[in-house]
Amino acid sequence: MKVALNQIAEGNNHYSIQDTEWFPSEDFMLTRVDRIEIDLLKRDSKAVILKGEMRLAIELFCDRCGEPFQYALAADFRYLFRTGGDVPPDVRDLECSDEDCDTVYLDESFIDIDEILREQVVLEVPFRRVCNEGCKGLCPGCGVVLAREACRCSPDVQDLPFAVLRKLKKH
Repeated sequence: MKVALNQIAEGNNHYSIQDTEWFPSEDFMLTRVDRIEIDLLKRDSKAVILKGEMRLAIELFCDRCGEPFQYALAADFRYLFRTGGDVPPDVRDLECSDEDCDTVYLDESFIDIDEILREQVVLEVPFRRVCNEGCKGLCPGCGVVLAREACRCSPDVQDLPFAVLRKLKKH
């Protein structure tokens, strides 16, 4: 959904997003949408504040055991969109305030809400995706999921990376 800046009325403009066409389905699988709310507030003729709230669930795969699990994603976000001029060239050398970090300088005269929502999903997905903190992962020998079944490896099998060093020590 794209919102033209000249169509944003004075005061608060509230949007409740129902469709899921914006979702990055090539990267993640959406399983549930609880709430997506966007508020646009025209600050002046060249600035618009966007405040959003997103509550949904996606399916991820555990980095330890490889099993799928539901991840509840919750994000509250805020942006300040500015138009009518380029970023001054010396801005790179200045220390940024909190508002500067949330400011988006627009080249076009519209706000792409879909792009903002996709960005928030990617930012909120954890780097280390684990189904639960107690996940034991996979057995390095036989490959079974240790949370569901017992290891089938023989106790005599020593397929450790440094097992060869033990032989060198005996000589």
